[in-house]
Amino acid sequence: MAESSSQARSPSSSKYHHISRNYCSRTSHSTRIQKLNILDLESGEFTLTDVRSTFGKVDMYRDFDKADRDQHKLEDQLSALAKRAGEIMSRVKKMYDAGKKEVQLPRKDRDLLRRFLFIMMYRNSSFAKRFDKSGRDYDSDDREEMLAYMQEKGFPNPKDVWFANIRGFLKVDLSKKWPDIITDLKERAYPMDVEWFVYTFKGLSCTPKDPAENLF
Repeated sequence: MAESSSQARSPSSSKYHHISRNYCSRTSHSTRIQKLNILDLESGEFTLTDVRSTFGKVDMYRDFDKADRDQHKLEDQLSALAKRAGEIMSRVKKMYDAGKKEVQLPRKDRDLLRRFLFIMMYRNSSFAKRFDKSGRDYDSDDREEMLAYMQEKGFPNPKDVWFANIRGFLKVDLSKKWPDIITDLKERAYPMDVEWFVYTFKGLSCTPKDPAENLF
């Protein structure tokens, strides 16, 4: 039976995107909604609000100039990644709770967590502000390189570059050797941000020689 129009999700409907995901809270047995004290700049008074409603934005990835595509496809892909990362963290927590002093993860799980941590940082509100501008108004330090890249690849605005970068970071096959990963990424994403991805990703695999200095 075909899905009724009232049940189907409208491709033009708005969607709320969590900038800071509480994926770790999925491992908690608490059902309490986390709250946060915030200062209302208009009234000058402190109010108690839901963390999810504070660290988020409506239609962060939506492009109103492209109504013919699934406006929320990117967020759906990010949700799937967050779910897999949460499942891994839940397994790790259970092993530690059971008394294990050391937990080893296969490479694919470690790489998934590293990918998740980088993308969650790369999609935060600071980057949304960086990219949510016209080419003319783009004023980050890499302005010259960004405008040249947009012209070369045919991107009409920096936000389209941001979308393409996130998709590239989501799709790249991390089971390959690093030279191949970098080559693949540079075909999918803005080269300067690819370099940052590689630098950050490799840094996440480092631990101090002295275990006492390892705070994580």
